[in-house]
Amino acid sequence: MKKTGIWVIVSVLVMGGVLISAFECKAQTTTRAQKTLNIGVVAWFGWPMGLDMVHGVQVLADMDNKDGGLTIGKDQYKVNLIMYDSQMDQSKAVAAVNKLVFEDKVKFIVSGEVVPDPLIPITEANKVILCSMSNTPTICGPNIHYGFNVGLTEAMCAITGWLAKNHPDQIKNLVTTASDNLMGHSRADYITRTIKAFGGKITPIFFPPGSTDLSAIGTKVKALQPSLMEPIGGPIDDGLAMTAAWKAGYRGPFLIEGTAPALTLLSVAPPEVLEGLICGAWPVEFDPALTQTAKDFKAAWIAKYGKWEGAEIMGTSNYVCLRAALKQAGSLDTDKVAAAISNGLKFEGPTGLMQMASRPDLGNNRTVEGIVGFIIKRIGGGKPVPIASLTLEEAAGYFYQVFAKK
Repeated sequence: MKKTGIWVIVSVLVMGGVLISAFECKAQTTTRAQKTLNIGVVAWFGWPMGLDMVHGVQVLADMDNKDGGLTIGKDQYKVNLIMYDSQMDQSKAVAAVNKLVFEDKVKFIVSGEVVPDPLIPITEANKVILCSMSNTPTICGPNIHYGFNVGLTEAMCAITGWLAKNHPDQIKNLVTTASDNLMGHSRADYITRTIKAFGGKITPIFFPPGSTDLSAIGTKVKALQPSLMEPIGGPIDDGLAMTAAWKAGYRGPFLIEGTAPALTLLSVAPPEVLEGLICGAWPVEFDPALTQTAKDFKAAWIAKYGKWEGAEIMGTSNYVCLRAALKQAGSLDTDKVAAAISNGLKFEGPTGLMQMASRPDLGNNRTVEGIVGFIIKRIGGGKPVPIASLTLEEAAGYFYQVFAKK
């Protein structure tokens, strides 16, 4: 009996040791999960597209945190977003990045559609990853090691290439409208280059930023009698510009290079103006969404904000790219993260399947610009209708037709 009693005590002690070890392991796991990864966000909160990016990135971060955080190497991190409003002012954007780098001590920043050129010297000197949406080529140059243009440019190439192939007469003599500011001119320059690469001609018309009465623009469009009108000011400005042209008597086709949610356009333009409009789209726009990733994101968005109102989520690709690179690198070392992005990184988010591409026209063989398997829609009866879906390979082909080696 004494021997049995001893074995009972030993067994209890052994089991106790196992339990203690289990609790220790759980405590260690919990400690790892408590690590925090700060990510900076710079966007124009007063612009619908910028605010949609902010909301979309917040939804993605919430989804990651709900799943236990980001697993990077052997550690798990809760994502903490530190957000600043650029107010579409370059000096404020610079101030925001300075604060993120020197006060908040972040090593990773995602930015909306602000011109990143004045931000790059700060991020490069401090080895901070900047995933941006840009129409200027600076961020993709061969001497930039920590900056990447993840979303925007390729969408223009994809839809223009598709249009040139399927409706070549429509790119013979285009008119484009844009705001008369740095963003508007940079977008116009990119679109001019894109149209010319596919054999077309384009005439830009600029209007004062913030204008709501674009009747004068409509009159100019009607007088020019273009083969196609292509506004490039963002969904709100685009809707206003197309409506003004329609009221002035223009009855030619409309195209929006890139994407613009139908729900947003319909909030500023009558259905008869938008009928037949060709435009890009993300999988999340349709009901139901076209991919499981998009369905999950849309459900999380509705759970957080109450309803889906046609958000423009292009900017979320910056966060998705950064997340994929951190996981692949298995490290917070920004040299390793930059190397992951620069080596053909593939990732999927609510905007679809994406891959980083090189810029041979700039002498840069590293992959620094995002391309996406693109969806093209037509608006019919006030609803988006998918009419084409480009593979990554097709999208890449159009991209390199524009950005081929000089």
